[in-house]
Amino acid sequence: MFDTVLALDISGTPNRWISYQSAATLYVTGKVAWDLGEANRVLLGGCNRRGEQSSVSIKPIVAVAKSELMVKFAKEGQLTLSDRDNLMLFRRDRDTCAYCGQIFPRSKLTRDHIVARSRGGTNSWMNCVTACQACNQAKGAKRLEDFR
Repeated sequence: MFDTVLALDISGTPNRWISYQSAATLYVTGKVAWDLGEANRVLLGGCNRRGEQSSVSIKPIVAVAKSELMVKFAKEGQLTLSDRDNLMLFRRDRDTCAYCGQIFPRSKLTRDHIVARSRGGTNSWMNCVTACQACNQAKGAKRLEDFR
């Protein structure tokens, strides 16, 4: 039985080791998107009026669904990006341009909207990718089918 749990972000990137108590808090507050492995610990709680005891099964790997660093909910419920989220976007895409496939230093990377905002595209995690400056400029507001 281990005393720590590996916490991942929603995309599966390891974030840090946390205590099993912190993992229990994530479970009961609904912030675990998914988990892996056999139950590492089972914490028992109180009993309800019918005499049923509550419990929380903690697995050794948990993906945190609602990371304050990464995910912000817009009023319409979409996962949106702010200007400060480029670092997380680049990390998600492993510093790789989505168009030419090359790895670049972060200073040479930009955010590209797959469907351009001028064409109704959103500023969301699902519509944005990492692009090198040259590819982003070459794509501009073109549709993917029209690019290259």
